[in-house]
Formats: sequence, structure tokens, C-alpha cells
Amino acid sequence: MRTAPLSLDDLAPWADLLSAAFDRPTPDMVRVLARQHATFPVVAWGTWDGDVLIAQYSCLMRALRVPGRDATLPVGMSVNLAVHPAYRGQGLVRPLADRVYDEVRARGAVAGVGFSNAAGVQVDRRSRGYGYRVVGRLRPAVALLLGPVRSPFAPHVLTLTDAWPAQPPVPRDAGLIRFADAVDVVAYREGGDRDGGDETVGDRSYVGVAGDAEPPARRYAFGVWRERGVTRGAVAFRWERWGRVRGATLLAAEGDDLPALIARWSASLRRRPVLIVRVLATPASPIWWALRRVAWTVTLPVSRTPYYLTVKPLGDDTPAELFDYARWDCMGGDVL
Repeated sequence: MRTAPLSLDDLAPWADLLSAAFDRPTPDMVRVLARQHATFPVVAWGTWDGDVLIAQYSCLMRALRVPGRDATLPVGMSVNLAVHPAYRGQGLVRPLADRVYDEVRARGAVAGVGFSNAAGVQVDRRSRGYGYRVVGRLRPAVALLLGPVRSPFAPHVLTLTDAWPAQPPVPRDAGLIRFADAVDVVAYREGGDRDGGDETVGDRSYVGVAGDAEPPARRYAFGVWRERGVTRGAVAFRWERWGRVRGATLLAAEGDDLPALIARWSASLRRRPVLIVRVLATPASPIWWALRRVAWTVTLPVSRTPYYLTVKPLGDDTPAELFDYARWDCMGGDVL
């Protein structure tokens, strides 16, 4: 066996590995990898058995806005951790993770950031070797649009479309820690499983780029608020259906007046009619609070697939505030 950095030159075997690890069609995984590399700098290492890629660990280089700091802080976001089913339980991930984070650190990152499911969190808590600390659990909730949206902005609906606006809205500043590029990215997750060894398979997220007409496996929709030739705000979401009930999953929102944006979006959905909105967010998320102002929201006390924000310090310069969950603003759509 040998280990080596991965690039798009390894696209075919890389997609084959993700397909085997996550039980997804190989063409979907080709698109996932292509979009990752088109959107972010990617740091990835893999283990090969002959010509077959049997394990990989990768990070997307992203940036955080941290209140009180003039410049954004680079971080590495772990995604798509995968081990081929025939090779699990052999300790293949840890050496790859070490190589990836050495390179991520060399590129200036101050921390690793991950969004783990319950299986990944068990590994993070049991093994100090990975170095991830569990910061907090994302809050799952539903908003019920059972009557008129409670807002004076409700009559002013958004344009619902399948395209992200060519002129994106100006990012808001809520005084909280958030991803600097969250406005441009929508993510979706797939559940992971444990193989009984020391690696977690599938505990990080797949990535799709907002605005793609055919993101792998799931389609996205967008609500756009334009006023006097300016994009005031935009919402990214997915249409859902639970039995006979139409719904939506709120993934991300950006704009200069978030309460008005969410009110207009909720009113637009109500006309369809959509009755239920699902959301996954940190407790401090302004998007979560804006939704509560216009609809009856219920926090779900139990989730069958909980997800957690985790942070890995990469040096003495890792800001202590990254481990304060009350200071984070992120949603399910930020899980990249």
C-alpha cells in the first residue's frame, strides 16, 4: 500500500471509492468532486492498494468571519471521509488525516472544522488522536405555516427560481462566527456508519454548489428578493414532500434585512401551498430567529440523525472563541 496526495487527475478511482463507501452512483460522485474543486481549494490524501484507491481524507479550504478580527480566518473543513468497505477496520484514516492537516496548517489554517453525525462524534470523543472537539449540536426544528404569515412584509413575495442570482446579496454582519462564503454554497449530508474499526465512514458532508442546475442527488430552489435593480436577499432551500404534505427545507439565507427576507420567503411558500418548513441551525442563528417571528416553530427534542459542530485546533493561534457554541451562526446549508 502507498499514500499520496489526490487531485482531479485521480477523478475516476476517487469517484469509484466514494461510490463504494456511500452507496451512491459513480456519476454523482464525479460531479461532487468536480464541483468541490471548482469551488474551493481542496487538500486530499489517499491510500492505494495497487491501482485501487481504498481510503481518502480531504479538507476544503474555507474562511471564517470572526467578530473583532479585520481579516477572515482560514480553516480546513473535513468532507467525504471514505474507506472502501473491504478495507475498513485497518486504521487507514488516521495517517491520512495527519498528512491532510499538516498541509492545511501549512496553508495558514488556524483550525479544522467539521459537521459530524452521531457516529463521527463517538470517534471524536473516544479518540484524542483526531483532535476534534465537539462544540455543540445543531438544533433541528420545524416551522408550521398554518395561516397567514405573521409579518407586514408577507404580501411582498419573492421570486422562486432554480437559479442563484447572478448578483448575490451583500453578506450580513450579525456579530457572530460564520463562514465567509456561506452565501455561495449549499450543502447536503448523507448518513454515515461505523465499521467497528477506528475510522468513521460518511460522517462528514457532501458538497453541492448553489446555483447548479443539477446538483448530485438533490435539487435546490432559491427565493430572490430584488428591489430597484438590486438583490436585497436570497434564500436557498429544497422542496420536500412528506406523504401528502408539501414542505421545504431551509438551507441558507443572506440579505441586508433578514427578517423581511424570511417573511417574504415564507409568504411565497404559503401560496404554493407549503405547510411545513424544516430547519437545522445553531441556536444563535439569526435565520432561525427570523423564522420564529413569522411562523409557529417547534424545536425537536430528539433527532434520528443528529449533527454536531466540531472544531480541531491546529496550533496556539486557534481562537478560543471557536469553541464557544453560543457565538456560532450556521445552518444545515452551511454543512459543507
